[in-house]
Amino acid sequence: MKKQQNKTTKRLLIIVYCAVLISLSIVLSRFLSISVGMGIRISLGNLPIIIASLMYGPFAGAIVGFAADFLGATVLTGTTPADFNPFLTIGPVLIGIIPGLIRKIAFDRKRVKHPLPTLISITTITHIFTSILVTTPILNYFFMNFEGKAYLTFLGLRGLIYICTAIIEAFAIFALLKARAVKIKNMNPAYKMSYEATTSYIHSVSWKGSRLGLSRITELMAKLGNPQDSLKFIHVAGTNGKGSVCSMLNSVLLDAGYTVGLYTSPYMFRFNERIQLNGQPITDEELAEVTSYVRSYADDMKDSPTEFELITAIALEYFKRKGCDIVVFEVGLGGELDSTNVISTPEVAVITKIDMDHIKELGPTLADVTKAKAGIIKNGGIVVACSDSTGVIQETVRAHNCTLHTMSDDAIQIHESTITGNILSYKDYHNISIPLAGLYQPTNAAIALEVLSVLKEKMNITDQHIFTGMSHVQWPGRFEIMHRNPMFIYDGAHNMHGLISTLASLNTYFAGKKFILLTGMMADKDIDNMVKMLSPYCKKVVTTRPDNPRAMASADLANKFIATGNITNDDVMSVDNISDAINNVFELAGEDDVICALGSLYMYKDIKGVLMNDQ
Repeated sequence: MKKQQNKTTKRLLIIVYCAVLISLSIVLSRFLSISVGMGIRISLGNLPIIIASLMYGPFAGAIVGFAADFLGATVLTGTTPADFNPFLTIGPVLIGIIPGLIRKIAFDRKRVKHPLPTLISITTITHIFTSILVTTPILNYFFMNFEGKAYLTFLGLRGLIYICTAIIEAFAIFALLKARAVKIKNMNPAYKMSYEATTSYIHSVSWKGSRLGLSRITELMAKLGNPQDSLKFIHVAGTNGKGSVCSMLNSVLLDAGYTVGLYTSPYMFRFNERIQLNGQPITDEELAEVTSYVRSYADDMKDSPTEFELITAIALEYFKRKGCDIVVFEVGLGGELDSTNVISTPEVAVITKIDMDHIKELGPTLADVTKAKAGIIKNGGIVVACSDSTGVIQETVRAHNCTLHTMSDDAIQIHESTITGNILSYKDYHNISIPLAGLYQPTNAAIALEVLSVLKEKMNITDQHIFTGMSHVQWPGRFEIMHRNPMFIYDGAHNMHGLISTLASLNTYFAGKKFILLTGMMADKDIDNMVKMLSPYCKKVVTTRPDNPRAMASADLANKFIATGNITNDDVMSVDNISDAINNVFELAGEDDVICALGSLYMYKDIKGVLMNDQ
């Protein structure tokens, strides 16, 4: 019912706009025209007719052209309908048909990158065919009766005037497009925004405004011409390890010589890091340009896209423009209803380790979470998943007639694991070196190797590309050493599964030591259980508040540690300012102590910045 009401309202608005354009055409042609002799008048009376045609199509344009000419010739001049010359209305009607017809045939399915030259072409073609080749003979036959050179002079003058008029009309329409006074499908030029205005616009939709579902991103991508359809993807979902796996795949594909797009979240230092081409973040200028382009469509949507949907659309448009051979595409939240799932069947759908996370959005059980993440599995695709994949993934694979490749934990051999990296073997890949610390990274590497084994059958990837690419992988914020003496380690663990892995690494690398914890957490996480798990391993705790609206107040987080009974009031400190919190943990630590910062990736930028400035 609501949809039908919206359609009716839209039609009524079109009728009103067309009535305004008819009136404007009459005024411009009858009252604001200039006579230059030989029955020739200079006017912009055809401008509203052309606008109606471009905005609403050839039928609407024809109606506006006929109505403007008929009413102007009869009502305003006193001519009766019986004395009205219908042949003279052929020109205005054709002027209402041709622009909309050209737009529909040539520009309905693709974005016009240079609207002004396109508009000049449309108005010029329209006037050559109508005002010059059609209307001139009709005027001469009924009124002027020029012959020979006189007729050629008449034709030449009208030709010159209407070519100039066409150019003026094109500039006028372009100015209206830029001013957003009119909206012509695929022709409105983009906003020109600064980098600051760009990021401010992107972040204008808060995280709490995020709403799972594909309707908005599907609509937005359709308006953009579905750039995702021209790209190939490795689609990566899961609870933990997504970023590391994406980084490993990106590194190997780059070593193999491919043009690779990488889409991940969140960023560490600058927003641009979320959208990378060949290992380099999108430039400020390109981000502003692409965002401006996407904004020209997003702003017209009744159900506005969320922040993540906007970023996804920007990334896909950018990757298309850059002609990426393949895009490593990380899911934001869940899978099935995540905006990245707007793509069709990827080259490989990857599902890393799954644990309870985002239960408010995905569901209260592990099966619910798994089902959401398995939503990236599409008909006839290839799926790589972990050995502990539940029946939900296996059932989804069967339902979509996919091929499942399982990463086997038993096939992983860890030869060396230190705070500087790991050396492992997996199936036919021996002594793979990755410069990423943490006992959990060999599992991520095995997932990446399983994916690469699949890709080797589709792409020109050799074992040497794999060995070299894996040895060059970079992924900050994962068991990263930021300072020595005392040892300061930052880890992006922000959920139960991540904490278990990080604690296992800490207990292996620093056996028998309790650590000084610097932590801040998002309020929507399973904080109570995370605090219970961390507290027995902590010597001292300094809580802080990450720079994110979802973050829990540092005092509230401190109270949760005290409530466990494992930490006394004297051993917990609450400091909102991260810089001050860092100073406090160093004051608490001796040279042999271990400081660990974890709980949220949103702390990384501030912590890294402070420690780099102190060096």
